[in-house]
Amino acid sequence: MTSGGETAKTKMVVGDPSYFPDKVEKDGQVVRCICLMNHPIPNTGDIASCQVIIPQREAKRNSGKIVAFVGDPRGRRGRERERVL
Repeated sequence: MTSGGETAKTKMVVGDPSYFPDKVEKDGQVVRCICLMNHPIPNTGDIASCQVIIPQREAKRNSGKIVAFVGDPRGRRGRERERVL
């Protein structure tokens, strides 16, 4: 890569596939969704955020699932809804 007259060289580049359309091949898909909740997730000890990992065997799929729970770090759960990504 060259920028500002300087060139950087590396053995591997990590980036979004849309930047390298001639070097990638689609072999699956990723589904992302957002769910707004008006309550915290049960059995999490009322913490501000957590991550739930569902192994592929339990999900009965070829890959596992990761659910990120992001709450309001200021504890204003009454005013803002909880977000599950």
